[in-house]
Amino acid sequence: MYYGPDIIQKAGITISGMSATQSSLLLSIPLSSINAIGSILAVIFIDKLGRRYIILRSAPFITLSWFITAAGMAFTGEDQSEST
Repeated sequence: MYYGPDIIQKAGITISGMSATQSSLLLSIPLSSINAIGSILAVIFIDKLGRRYIILRSAPFITLSWFITAAGMAFTGEDQSEST
């Protein structure tokens, strides 16, 4: 995930004793792992279930993860609108 560390860093999530860059890189490893597992599962099941079925069943989880990300950025992140 190319933007994973940047999203984590802008959300203000850090590990104590580490710089923001180091902790964001370390915390992006679970995100990338989940992304890889999901991609492998999709490749395995896409022929059996079809794309439409997979998209419709995964859409609620994707929406929930974006709401959690937005809430994390709203409550712990920096206000980017004032810097421009």
